[in-house]
Amino acid sequence: MFKFWAKELLYAFKDITYRSTYTVLGDISLRNVYISDLGIKVYVKKIKFGELRDENMNYHLQIEAKMLNNYARILIEMLSNDCQNILGGYDNILNDLDIKPELKAILYECIHA
Repeated sequence: MFKFWAKELLYAFKDITYRSTYTVLGDISLRNVYISDLGIKVYVKKIKFGELRDENMNYHLQIEAKMLNNYARILIEMLSNDCQNILGGYDNILNDLDIKPELKAILYECIHA
């Protein structure tokens, strides 16, 4: 199920990054992710949107990096099964996770985008 959820979340973040015309206020976290219908539907809800987006390239790259960071944080929280003790220590938690090195590398790059 994790692979399916990760893929669906990536699609959601892609849509927010490339199709939304408004800025996202704050971060998107695991608290914004809802699973329904026995795990086959993934929703990202309760996101606060602000002003219309600026269309220059620097702003777009900044939003893209923010969305990659949020995506990686959500996946790490899902894998670590501990949302309370993560404040700021994503690198340490990522190193301690028993996952494939390829996934660790992807998550590391997303966190530091």
